[in-house]
Amino acid sequence: MQVVLRVALLSALLGCGDKDDGDVIEDTAVVTTSTTEPTEPPRDVDHLQVQAIMDAHCGPCHLDGNIEAGLTLSNVLSLIARPASQSGLRLVEPGDSSRSYLLFKLRGEQVLGGGSGQQMPRDSQPLSDYEIETIAVWIDEGCTIAE
Repeated sequence: MQVVLRVALLSALLGCGDKDDGDVIEDTAVVTTSTTEPTEPPRDVDHLQVQAIMDAHCGPCHLDGNIEAGLTLSNVLSLIARPASQSGLRLVEPGDSSRSYLLFKLRGEQVLGGGSGQQMPRDSQPLSDYEIETIAVWIDEGCTIAE
């Protein structure tokens, strides 16, 4: 994202013109800011990192007493080896993210996982690629539990 800053400098500060004439010189500068996520793939992911992602994105439907589709995400560990209701896969297959239906839903590829329905989270922005990759790494690493 580029932010254009308009910087007005009094000519007196630049040493131009008469200090009392009130002339203003305008200069434009372009400042680039980055809102990108880390470029390095996540490593050594534990369940607390995954829980934070779920809390941030899935709470309205799957936390705090809201158990849409019979699924609560108040503890991501409850997803491990749990059968998916829309697919023959498990929601989270420890050690194999390619066979974890949760990732199919988060990527909007539920049909490829033998399921149906909509991409999750529904009615809000999808998780970023980095967030999905973080969850995939957690699964591939065997669903590490934080100490």
